[in-house]
Amino acid sequence: MRKQIATALLLITSVVATSTNSFSQASLGLQLGTTDYNGDFGNYSYDFRTPRASATISLFSSLNSSLDIGGHFQVGQVWFENGDKNFKLDYYIPNLIVKYKFDNGYILKEGAIIAPYVFVGGGVSFIASNKAYPDPKISPNYVNGFGVSIKLSEPVHLVLQSAFNVSFNDVGDGEKGAGKYSDFYLQNSIGFVFNFGMKTKDADGDGVADKKDKCPNTSAGAKVDENGCTLDKDKDGVADDIDKCPDVSGSKELAGCPDGDGDGIADGADACPAEAGSADTKGCPDKDKDGIADKDDRCPDVAGALSLNGCPDVDGDGITDTEDLCPDLKGPAATKGCPDTDNDGINDKIDKCPTAAGPASSQGCPDTDKDGIDDGSDKCPTIAGTPTNQGCPELKKEVKQLFQKALQGIQFETGKAVIKPLSYPILNSIAKVMSENPSYKLVIGGHTDAVGDDQMNMTLSENRAAAVANYLIAQGVNPIKIASAGFGESRPVDTNDSAAGRTRNRRVEFSVEFLQ
Repeated sequence: MRKQIATALLLITSVVATSTNSFSQASLGLQLGTTDYNGDFGNYSYDFRTPRASATISLFSSLNSSLDIGGHFQVGQVWFENGDKNFKLDYYIPNLIVKYKFDNGYILKEGAIIAPYVFVGGGVSFIASNKAYPDPKISPNYVNGFGVSIKLSEPVHLVLQSAFNVSFNDVGDGEKGAGKYSDFYLQNSIGFVFNFGMKTKDADGDGVADKKDKCPNTSAGAKVDENGCTLDKDKDGVADDIDKCPDVSGSKELAGCPDGDGDGIADGADACPAEAGSADTKGCPDKDKDGIADKDDRCPDVAGALSLNGCPDVDGDGITDTEDLCPDLKGPAATKGCPDTDNDGINDKIDKCPTAAGPASSQGCPDTDKDGIDDGSDKCPTIAGTPTNQGCPELKKEVKQLFQKALQGIQFETGKAVIKPLSYPILNSIAKVMSENPSYKLVIGGHTDAVGDDQMNMTLSENRAAAVANYLIAQGVNPIKIASAGFGESRPVDTNDSAAGRTRNRRVEFSVEFLQ
């Protein structure tokens, strides 16, 4: 019997070895358990009234993801005692087996942690029984069963298994020919299976073998379906692991994100998702193509500078053309973009003195005395005055009255430049005015009537004006502050045809200039 057992084991080993050379993976298992009897004396499967120890050694090779081929070599004992119904046997059962695995990628994912399987096969039973007839103690054997493999690690699995062995010659319980059916031996076992050899090829490591993988190049860690293809929740053709918008359908060009306005910028990054724009303006329209979105462009129809909120500045002075009074000439903001050569805050176009700084009150011309009359028009540029007096101070009322009185109040000897004494009080008053007003410069003008020779009248008027000047100097008036001139009969103020007119024409006029 040993020779026959060895032959059966050799056959199983040869089958496994042959298939291992042809296919990728093999496994070796060792299991321990119990054996239940089911035969002529009754059915004791799973009621554990007659269990005895058993052991199973298995060797399998993978044919494909669904099928393994190999064998079991099972040994064990069966004792049965029930009154006069009793027997004891030892059995040795080598079987060739085909196993169908549920973790084949069709029912369960390949490499599942918990993987059920079923198997079927046949072989021979070697029975040593104390009740056996003289017939050969070798019987054809049929086996089927089921089990569960639990992955502890890639090479080591825990196995729970039930195997139903049917011995067709019914030699175990000694009731051959008396029973209704052949003997059954149920093995319930637990043990470990050790996998060796090459693993199923899975180049992208997604858990689906390459031969079944319809998407063999998925990225590492990507979640895949039963075909090895990455999941695509939004059905946009972009796999979830590379889809930047996995819950919203989008385009491949935008990594799965939508683009409502079709400008090539994903809605999530588009500042204007409902209006087509460019990347330069974050997806917003830019009609004038100046790189500033229309919504932020103060001049959306004309290209301009970012610093000016999109408005143009032709002369480059930092003032937009719409606000620049001189858009073609550079100028400061103070003059609204117009040149200001003298930097007085008045643009050259309206500055009467564009090269000399001056205030607005004098139209941009210098005004030293700040009286509102520019120095060029001011006869007293260093002394504040009034426009009516050409920039010089107005004479006091009493001074004007004094000068008016002097017109006829200063008298001379007839035909001579000799001052009559009756004129002295007026002249003394004028000397006092000059003393009280240091800035005054007195201008004395002599005039005659038209009687007599013109030249003689000119000389007479000059001498009379000089006589008045000398008198005032004698009264303490600084000579620098006095000027005199004669005009003869050239400037009449009345007719020379009447005595009264000629009297008015014979006069001494006083005017004041101011020392600067």
